[in-house]
Amino acid sequence: ESERQEYHSALAKAAFELHLFAEAEQAYRKALLLNPDNCETWLDLAWFLLERMRTDEALEVLAEANQALVEAELQYSYVAVLMLSGRRQQALQTLSEILAEAYAQHSYLFDWLPDLRRDKDVLSLLDLHRSAG
Repeated sequence: ESERQEYHSALAKAAFELHLFAEAEQAYRKALLLNPDNCETWLDLAWFLLERMRTDEALEVLAEANQALVEAELQYSYVAVLMLSGRRQQALQTLSEILAEAYAQHSYLFDWLPDLRRDKDVLSLLDLHRSAG
């Protein structure tokens, strides 16, 4: 199953590069069916949806991923997409909760949304949790 999942993930990336977007999405979803515990595939599908300007769907995918797995990268990416979708208060509340559990991995947030490095509310939360830890 793992090899088949890797095959479909690679197929999805190749299809995306060739602008075969429907095929790429189908391959990402097939890869997740084969191995729903693969964090990277969830993240790739969410990123693909963001690239296609399908922010709400990316948010749904990350919410589903966070139900299936407990991974800091999934949690921080969810916060970034909440910010992108205009749900700032929810994003900040969620960020505070995640920082309490996984402060050390907070750089994942900036991988998804580098501009948050200059966001005063985000920086304030980081300072609060850094001093609490």
